[in-house]
Amino acid sequence: MNQAISNPFGVASQRQEQGLVAVEQQRAIQEVQAAMVIAKKFPRNPVEATDRILQACSRPTLAEGRYTAITVEDRM
Repeated sequence: MNQAISNPFGVASQRQEQGLVAVEQQRAIQEVQAAMVIAKKFPRNPVEATDRILQACSRPTLAEGRYTAITVEDRM
């Protein structure tokens, strides 16, 4: 009378979780590989990037836009 009842769905959910993890791993691997291809195709020029940052930071509209984009509700 003390027979253990096994859940036939318990094993399937573990397999399903393993499958979902494998899918997520493959997606992450492909995302990194795509980023590497893009990085090789379009290498960065550090001098040019620094110049663009400095030009953008010298614009008053950039600073003004920063304060108007965040509201009190966004902080909470």
